[in-house]
Amino acid sequence: MRVKQYRKDHFMTQKQLAELIGISVNYIGTLEKGKRKARASTIAAFEEAVQRYEIEKKRLEMMNVRGEEDRLKYMKVLSELKKLDPETAKTVLERFYCVIDWAKS
Repeated sequence: MRVKQYRKDHFMTQKQLAELIGISVNYIGTLEKGKRKARASTIAAFEEAVQRYEIEKKRLEMMNVRGEEDRLKYMKVLSELKKLDPETAKTVLERFYCVIDWAKS
């Protein structure tokens, strides 16, 4: 698993990637340095995070979110949404997309 290369390719800090996957920053560091091998559960979480990231990246493109600063803001919002229970997060996202649609019109 090439964690560091993936992270750099996607302009993420270790902290951002750790939050995306749900593991500690220290663990990311040990993986990147090759001091530890990732557990199967970590690899699965990483692959799931990559898929979520790619989906959100496409959404950003569709919503014309441009630039690194806007992307980081959007990813921070998504990170906060992950802390909510699924039903609340779904409601927040639905309202969020309504606001975006309204702003476009």
